[in-house]
Amino acid sequence: MDGDFLRGRNNPQLPADELSCALQAINDTFGGGWLRGKESHPLRSLWERDDGMATCELFWLGDGLNKLSAIDNAWLKWHVKRVKRGNKNERTGSIFEILALAMFCQPGQEVKPNTHSGQGYDANILRTDGAPICVSIKSVGSSDYQRSLEIQSKHVHELIKKDARNNSRAWSGITLMGRFYPSEEDWKVVHTRVPALLQNAVVPSTVQLDSQWTLFVNAPPRDHLPLDETQPSHSVQVFVPHHPKERRNFLNRVAREINEFRRYVANNPPEKMNLMIIRVPESASLRECSDWIAKGAIVTDKGIDQIFLYQPSVSVNRQADTTQILHHISEIRVSGKNHGNIALSVPVGIISNNPIRNILQMGERQLPLEGHHCYQRGSIYQVFPFDPRGETRARIRAIAPGVATHAVLRATDGSGMTFSGKFAPSADFSLFS
Repeated sequence: MDGDFLRGRNNPQLPADELSCALQAINDTFGGGWLRGKESHPLRSLWERDDGMATCELFWLGDGLNKLSAIDNAWLKWHVKRVKRGNKNERTGSIFEILALAMFCQPGQEVKPNTHSGQGYDANILRTDGAPICVSIKSVGSSDYQRSLEIQSKHVHELIKKDARNNSRAWSGITLMGRFYPSEEDWKVVHTRVPALLQNAVVPSTVQLDSQWTLFVNAPPRDHLPLDETQPSHSVQVFVPHHPKERRNFLNRVAREINEFRRYVANNPPEKMNLMIIRVPESASLRECSDWIAKGAIVTDKGIDQIFLYQPSVSVNRQADTTQILHHISEIRVSGKNHGNIALSVPVGIISNNPIRNILQMGERQLPLEGHHCYQRGSIYQVFPFDPRGETRARIRAIAPGVATHAVLRATDGSGMTFSGKFAPSADFSLFS
């Protein structure tokens, strides 16, 4: 991929020269040879992808590399080594530290990263108009419960695809809703009963598998008919509440980080602002996390002035047919001190103080996702009449994160061609995977 980094890449209206510069920064910083290496690594996989979401993530990272290399290249090199290593916590922690500090690189603000041997805080932000800021940056990744849900949901996904193939169905689609976070025995019920139920299921219909699971057998989306008969279309949605321990585990993790930071800022002068930035995983509810911290009596002691809970998310506007990155920041004021405004910016997407309303679209119904884990994947092969002597119009798009349409151009003699777009496989950010 050396040279022309934009060739063949989907560019969702990013400035071409800035995007090229950001991609060049990634190539130069990590090395083209390492990026093309065979050993599995999330950044290598992201580098190889050329869909619009991957382009946005790479632009985001490359912009941060350019900004931080100009400030402290030795500090950046140390973090790049951590990113290259296989340890996920080190990798995602260093990537978030680069991206977070890059947000502070604004006129009137000087970013001074702490040496990698320093502990307790990660940077000082010096401001020409406002108090200096002592910053601690922490990244809280997805829980084991979320990862388990994804693994089990992928097994269900394979069941649905197998059902469509083996039974020559043009369509197989389900929504699986759990009343509680599922146990191993609960998943065994799904694997045992769902394939048999799909054999003679009425479409659409609702089946109560047991006291835990409700299965919705979905009809194909009406605005994507007719479907191709030779390439099965499918859609899988799994929707379960968070495990009760996730709240406690999150609070315990945040409390440990706050107490560590508090020890190191106890002797800071009162005019200095002590700020924590905590990345919240995409599957968590930012509103719930803010409430947990604000009501959890873990930030009432002296030392911390403010906490920023940060959560990026992919927002899909079905009406406008647009996808963008939203950078949500929930501000928790602890000390009540007024240290002035903090300038932040991102190279791609927008910063928002109001989290979007996460919903699960199920046919004509919308289900709120607050307090739930969700898995969603699908492929829809829509047939469009093909006239070799005239004009043929077809549409290819991602109708939801993880769900894409394909255009099948079918001639009157039965022959056809399939066209697919370049879309992200899910709404998860590869930079934090």
